[in-house]
Amino acid sequence: MTRGAASHDGESFVEVPARVWTWLDALGGTGTVVAITHASIIRAAVFHVLNASPAAFSRIEAAPLPVVELRRSTRRWA
Repeated sequence: MTRGAASHDGESFVEVPARVWTWLDALGGTGTVVAITHASIIRAAVFHVLNASPAAFSRIEAAPLPVVELRRSTRRWA
């Protein structure tokens, strides 16, 4: 499957990070949000925070039941 291809009623490897980035950037910088989600969504969030190259997406590993903390300053995610 190519990066832009999606299975029936699914999302492609290009669409998943785009959806997660839009959600993260819409959160703003105040308050606490707890998200319980799948490994691919965690990878997409970490990928966005690191501003990594597209090749890095598949190299980010999320173990079962990870706890990942992301913080947003006035300038960027960390």
